[in-house]
Amino acid sequence: MAKILNELPLLRKIIKGQIAMDFVQLKNQQRILREQSPTNLNLRVHRALSWLQRAEMADDDDGRFIFLWIAFNAAYATED
Repeated sequence: MAKILNELPLLRKIIKGQIAMDFVQLKNQQRILREQSPTNLNLRVHRALSWLQRAEMADDDDGRFIFLWIAFNAAYATED
C-alpha cells in the first residue's frame, strides 16, 4: 500500500495528461503495483494493457480506435 501512496503524484500527472505513457512504461508500472492490488484489478489492467499494445501496433486509425475502445472496456469490465 505504501508504494501506491508514493506513486500518487505520478498517477495524478498521468490522469491530468501531463505525462504520456506508452505500453512498455505502463506495463512496468503495473508490475511494480500488482502485488498490492486485488486479483480482479490485476486481470483487468493486464487485459487493457494487452489491447493497448495491440492499438500501438495498428497501422490505421480505424484499427487503433477499435483496439483502444476494447482496451477501455477491458479496464472497466466487471465479473458478477
